[in-house]
Amino acid sequence: MAIVVDEAIGELLGETVVNSFYVHLNEKGLSRKDVTNKLKLFCSILDETFGIQSLAIQRNIARKLYARLAFAFSPDETKSLLDYVEDAEKTWRRLQVQGLPTEQFPFSAGRT
Repeated sequence: MAIVVDEAIGELLGETVVNSFYVHLNEKGLSRKDVTNKLKLFCSILDETFGIQSLAIQRNIARKLYARLAFAFSPDETKSLLDYVEDAEKTWRRLQVQGLPTEQFPFSAGRT
């Protein structure tokens, strides 16, 4: 997930902002590797840091995530990253019922 976040934020705001944002996350008690396990906290920090632009950043992260999962992405200005991850997890589970994929959804654990 950290790679997806790096790419999404870097694409919109540049590498310097990505590095500064991770410093800010660490100051808030969230390490880069914990983003997947604490997605709700991550989104909250995004909101606090970037204000109204947070949803655009979250959409870009979701777009990159969906591309990595080979899922179709439909942007929705009302959805947060949490909503997109929840939708992706539902799609993943439907595919598992059909026998694809066999591994666990990579971003479901601990959306606290």
